[in-house]
Amino acid sequence: MAEKRRNSAFWYRLAMGLLFAIVVVYTAYHLFSLFFSDDISTIVSGVTTERVTVGGDGYVFRDETLLYSRNSGVVDYFVKDGEKVSSGQALANVYQKGDGSSDRAMIALLDEQIALLEECSGDNVSASDLSALRKSASDTYFTLTGLLASGEAGELDYQIEKMMLTLSKISVITSGDASIKESLTALKAERKRILSGEYEAVFSTKSGYFYSATDGYESDFTISAAETLDGASFYELLDTTSEKAEFEDNGAYGKLAPNSKWMLMLPLSIADAEGLGEGETYNVNFPENNNTTIQMTLERKVVSEKTREIIVVLSTNLLPDNFVLERCMTAQIERSSVSGIYVPRSALVRHEGENGVYILRGSVVHFRRIDIIYQGDDYFLVAERDDKDGDYYYLGSNELIITEGNNLFDGRILD
Repeated sequence: MAEKRRNSAFWYRLAMGLLFAIVVVYTAYHLFSLFFSDDISTIVSGVTTERVTVGGDGYVFRDETLLYSRNSGVVDYFVKDGEKVSSGQALANVYQKGDGSSDRAMIALLDEQIALLEECSGDNVSASDLSALRKSASDTYFTLTGLLASGEAGELDYQIEKMMLTLSKISVITSGDASIKESLTALKAERKRILSGEYEAVFSTKSGYFYSATDGYESDFTISAAETLDGASFYELLDTTSEKAEFEDNGAYGKLAPNSKWMLMLPLSIADAEGLGEGETYNVNFPENNNTTIQMTLERKVVSEKTREIIVVLSTNLLPDNFVLERCMTAQIERSSVSGIYVPRSALVRHEGENGVYILRGSVVHFRRIDIIYQGDDYFLVAERDDKDGDYYYLGSNELIITEGNNLFDGRILD
């Protein structure tokens, strides 16, 4: 019986020993996986520019002359908005019949569709064009997802319009010439139906820049006004125009500007206006105009005692393609900017008392020093350098920064 108990105890101790060994091996395996796992995250290093801006809603001032016709119906324009015209040039046919606003919008839409179909028909397209369009659609898609993820809405309208146009072209090209010709015939017939009856042919009486949109404030928001208004009279002008009855064009089919100069009066807080100097040139961004940036000169700063603001008056002669001058536009003045390599905060490490990051080259981990020049909420911008300090190089562009990983050290070889 004692022998049996000894044998039983022996097998019990052996079983417990094996169980203990299994637990040790299991624990060691998971500890090894935790500290030596090759499961890492990386991003490619690249230069990013951080801009410090101030801004708000500004008002456009420009010398413009309204153009009138004896008719007030639908208009068939021969020139584009912003196009420079010469004296005697045909501008449009202004018809007696038709709604001046809705029919004009319909003609613009028809012309856009007709131009699209003509561009995509017959010998105008090839297989390479279709491939390029598909790539453009893919690129625009990723741009849109990036804008949505970042919350940047300024360029959304432009990118959505670009995507829709690209997809329309792809659809048209793949539909075949027969379908294109049929659609063209229908669109041109509808255009002809709207543009019917008596009309007046109108011509430019002088050279200048033509625009079809009018708002009735052309005689108030002039260059002279922007150059002379003080703070009180600026707000009096805004109050006066806001009390005006809705503008009735009374045969106004467009307007003509003698040159490309325009000015912007932009109210800012005293703190935001501090440091902006008269005579200095600044990059001004217009979020509602596809995030277009234009260089403008700060002509003067006007004090508004009533609102405790500084109204900055900016001017420029630049008018980029597809830039729409609204009477009131959101504008952002770039006060300063800093450019550097983007480094997420999660990638920052300390090595031998120095700030840096780990990068991955092939399967080998390397330490790179960084020189922080700007700090955001969850990221840094670091100086772009290609030199070496002691045993370690500084971080450069197009390197694979490790943002997440375990037990990393310089020289480690990942499996």
